[in-house]
Amino acid sequence: MKNRIEDELESLTNGRHRRSITNEDLDKMASNAANQAKQIQQRAEKLITSHPVAALSVAVVAGLALGWWVKRK
Repeated sequence: MKNRIEDELESLTNGRHRRSITNEDLDKMASNAANQAKQIQQRAEKLITSHPVAALSVAVVAGLALGWWVKRK
C-alpha cells in the first residue's frame, strides 16, 4: 500500500532534507484532502444519477448485510 502522507511530505520539502511540519504545510495537506473528497463526491453523484436502480440495489444489499452482521455480534 502506498504511503500517501510520506509522498505528500516529500513533495512539500521538494526533495530536501525533512524539516518540521508547519501549519502552512498542514493547511496545504488539508486543502488537498478536501479537494480529493469533493472530486470523489462529484464522481459518486454522477454515478448515482446515471444508474439510480443499481445504486439503490447496492444500498439495500449493504444495509441488509450490515444489519445481519450487527445482529450476529
